[in-house]
Amino acid sequence: MSDAEIICGLRAGNSCAWAALYDGYSVRIWRYIACLVGPQHTVVADLVQETVLAAARSAARFDESKGTVWQWLSGIAHNHVSLHWRSEQQISKLRRIVEHLPRGESLLSPNPPDQSPSARLEQDELANLVRATLARLPSDYSELLAAKYLEDLSLAEIQSRTSATSDAVRSKMVRARQLFRDVFERLTQTP
Repeated sequence: MSDAEIICGLRAGNSCAWAALYDGYSVRIWRYIACLVGPQHTVVADLVQETVLAAARSAARFDESKGTVWQWLSGIAHNHVSLHWRSEQQISKLRRIVEHLPRGESLLSPNPPDQSPSARLEQDELANLVRATLARLPSDYSELLAAKYLEDLSLAEIQSRTSATSDAVRSKMVRARQLFRDVFERLTQTP
């Protein structure tokens, strides 16, 4: 079923269209949300479900001239992740962690087994802060940064996902990184 047929079916309340939407996009939605939330499977599952339900409620307003079905769904998912982070209120003041984090260390990788409990806690808090920062960015920026740094996609792979030129992807990546830095700085500033 094509995206146009899916949308037409969604508007008509066709259960086959819902199945096609879920089958075609649920894994991608899951991965996108997991990049923003982390390995909290129940939270990710809830947010995927909320995204699909919100898509069901808003299918009549989908405008294909404003973007693809994936862009629509990822925008809905992004909004639900943002609401999740706002409701959690888990953002800590982590400037000292960032300042002391060794260069080249991944912010979202699993903790090494020989790491001390306090270092693990700091790493987990920092990973949550990175995810919260991504959730506050426009969805196209967070998706681009997640693809590059969390999924380790190459520029060519990102380019094929977005149907943009390599120059456009590079330019958008620069803007996305700058906004990430700005938002991250605001979240970690001490009063």
